[in-house]
Amino acid sequence: MTELVQPEGQPKVHPEIAYHQLLGLTIKLGVLLLTNGAEIYRVEESMQRILNAYGIETTEVFAIPNLIIISMETPEQATVTKSKRVYARATNYDIVCEVNDYVRQVCAEKPPLADIDKQIKEIRNRPIYGFPMQLFAAAMVGFAFTLFFGGTLLDALVGMSAVLLAKALCIQMERFHANSFFVTVVASFIHTTVVTGCSLFMPGLELGKVITGTLMILVPGVAFTTAIRDVIARDLLAGMVAGIECLLVGCAIAIGSTVGYWAVSEGWNWLS
Repeated sequence: MTELVQPEGQPKVHPEIAYHQLLGLTIKLGVLLLTNGAEIYRVEESMQRILNAYGIETTEVFAIPNLIIISMETPEQATVTKSKRVYARATNYDIVCEVNDYVRQVCAEKPPLADIDKQIKEIRNRPIYGFPMQLFAAAMVGFAFTLFFGGTLLDALVGMSAVLLAKALCIQMERFHANSFFVTVVASFIHTTVVTGCSLFMPGLELGKVITGTLMILVPGVAFTTAIRDVIARDLLAGMVAGIECLLVGCAIAIGSTVGYWAVSEGWNWLS
């Protein structure tokens, strides 16, 4: 097993650390950041800082939204490389903040690798909001945005009901790892179908304002902002990939809402 050789002038570190183990733990922290919505520069910089803290001076880190490649050169001039494919990503800034703080702690204290592995598992298993809270939050988003776009209280209640129904179904779909594009299409379809159906029996309903308010929960605003920040930070490939993903989400929203409105309108005309 290859051991870390501490360069002269560097802070003392544990001598019995295997390079592959260090690299594996470093890439796990990078994956935690990437899969929970961190910017590419944050992912790369965090991984480089950890390796530098343990005496590895020559490192190369490459990350895009779906892949991390990390390489380092040992004092014996041997190159060690690892890569990790990322299949699913979400937005959880609680985990991003926890990992970011822990990376700073690792760089300052240089704990044993066993402690790092234990802390990674604790961060990964942090509790998330339960099903009722997610439904409540989604309903409040639909309610608030409908009012924001000029809807009445009745409009907001209809919008809240549509979002509530769609969110309940989408959470169940995500548990079965359904394709995110398809989940977005289904959600926008339900939003538009419910709201359009209600407008047939509520002549005073502001259809456009309610639909717009309900669809706002699907708009990838945070992901688009992160993509722009990646481009500004000169991570052009990562920024373009994330930007294309945002465009695909927009297409999914357009497809679902268009089909939903057409289905209700044509169905009502046929029944009439």
